[in-house]
Amino acid sequence: MANLLIIGNGFDLAHDLKTSYSHFIRYIIEEKLIDNNKFKELVLDLKNLTYDSVIKKVRNGDTFFHDNFPNLLFRGLLRNEALYNWCDIEAEYFKHLNNIGEGKGNKYYNSAKKLNYDFDVLKKYLEKYLIDQEKYFSKLKVYSDFFNSINKKDTVILNFNYTRCLKKYISNDYQGKVINIHGELENEDNPIIFGYAADKSETKQFLGYGKEYIRNIKKHCYKITDNRNKLKEYLDKTKNIEVSILGHSCGISDKLILFEIFSHDNVSKIRIFHHENYENYLNTQANITSITKDDEEIFDKLINYDKKMTMPQKEDKSYNLFIEYIKSMIEEQNIIKRKSTKKIRGC
Repeated sequence: MANLLIIGNGFDLAHDLKTSYSHFIRYIIEEKLIDNNKFKELVLDLKNLTYDSVIKKVRNGDTFFHDNFPNLLFRGLLRNEALYNWCDIEAEYFKHLNNIGEGKGNKYYNSAKKLNYDFDVLKKYLEKYLIDQEKYFSKLKVYSDFFNSINKKDTVILNFNYTRCLKKYISNDYQGKVINIHGELENEDNPIIFGYAADKSETKQFLGYGKEYIRNIKKHCYKITDNRNKLKEYLDKTKNIEVSILGHSCGISDKLILFEIFSHDNVSKIRIFHHENYENYLNTQANITSITKDDEEIFDKLINYDKKMTMPQKEDKSYNLFIEYIKSMIEEQNIIKRKSTKKIRGC
């Protein structure tokens, strides 16, 4: 059996790093409240305000909201955070890309070039923020044990995170491969890929509009490196792959890559290591069902919910259930491998 590990932002969050988009948006506002001269490309004036008063004004949608946030992309993210306690930078970007030139006033962008400029500003600040967050990372023994247990040549770790936290667990003698599919912070050879995973039908309307409309579409960004080719080669050449998801919600922002993985004939199982409880397992399951269009063959690959598959968090006092599950998983894989070897030899 082979293991493909999909690592998402929940892995960094499990180490108590504040790396979600919501953390980042709140950080911008809180820092602006301390020093009103900061982030003028995103927000102009927050003098004599508190975080709660800013959020209240945003919720009310008064003139303050429209006058003080020149970056429409950031304005939309802050509104989503204030109203729904949720934001997705990539999804908000694609919404604006679809609405270029619509309506009047300052609700939409007039050009893709201006949208991309504002997106680059956000990207610049996000990179700096994540680099700062890396300073607070410390390894957890449970994950050291986990990565050591799957240190095999047929293991591939597909890392969607921008941070270099995963590197702390990978020793020089690691037999598997690590593919940082979305790049790494401060790495010119593998720059971060930040955009929207639009499919063919979603981008059809942009044909003939020029390069600015595809600049931040992930399908095109993947051509910067050969990371996607490495993944495809692994999927095509490796039999009986068990996919294990750690900290990735499997949302639409990565739907193209994820569909390619889940639907591949060489993938035999999909395992969701979830956060806290069944509701979080169900959320990821629902997202997988959505991006795979409720394909029954793919759905049958999903391993049932198990409390032992709960991802350990930094504040947890005991990891016994998780370790117990990993041991049984590895043992089951070894049994299947031994049976397969005997069958081949008997032929």
